[in-house]
Amino acid sequence: MTMTPDAQVLLKVPANHLDRPASAFERFISLPAVLTGARGRVARGGRLLVTTTEVIFEPHSMNLNRDRSRLRVPVAEILAARPKVFILHVTVVISTAKGGDLEFVTWSRKRVIAAIQQARATQGLPQLIQ
Repeated sequence: MTMTPDAQVLLKVPANHLDRPASAFERFISLPAVLTGARGRVARGGRLLVTTTEVIFEPHSMNLNRDRSRLRVPVAEILAARPKVFILHVTVVISTAKGGDLEFVTWSRKRVIAAIQQARATQGLPQLIQ
């Protein structure tokens, strides 16, 4: 995935994007996720990048329906970012101006939030609600 030319990568960490299943097969494989708190969602693995202009999720090539998890969110559209712990997984929840919450399973959730705050400060935007 290409970044905007003036963007500088602030953080790159492994993560899983929690999303609704996109097919019957994904619904089937997501059933055990109820035990971890994912509540029937599928976790698509990849890398989460925070740049000075946007948050990017690039899924691994082996994921089913990976185009569904390929994400780009401008830092200016992020309203809130908060850590969340539920039973066996730890996530960072990113709330966007378009009205949706994006959840990523990562052990680096505090670093992700700090990088988003840094990107917002670089652009002269107010700090996020946590």
